[in-house]
Amino acid sequence: MDSLTVAGIIFSLVAIGLAFYSMWYNQNMTQKRLRKIARATLALQANSDEKALCQAIKEIAPHACPLLDYTLENKDGKTVITNWSAKDAKPRKEVLRKILEDIKQAEKSGL
Repeated sequence: MDSLTVAGIIFSLVAIGLAFYSMWYNQNMTQKRLRKIARATLALQANSDEKALCQAIKEIAPHACPLLDYTLENKDGKTVITNWSAKDAKPRKEVLRKILEDIKQAEKSGL
């Protein structure tokens, strides 16, 4: 075999190895994200304030996902946004407060 053939074989093997590594890495990252979403779902089911705040955020930033794009924390008895990394602008407190009031009114009226 000449050196060009050997180089071609080595290049092909490296390319195949990188492709497999890329697939493995993406699969692991997807599993980590799904686990975060599952934990967020369980947390939201347990805390009605967090659930309401997530609903309000969803109206403002429909593509934002809890734990992936933002995190919530209970501080001094109030649920607040502690980290925001979504592409959308972080919602203002006044806007969230208004939407939360609308959500509570809708729940009271049975809508």
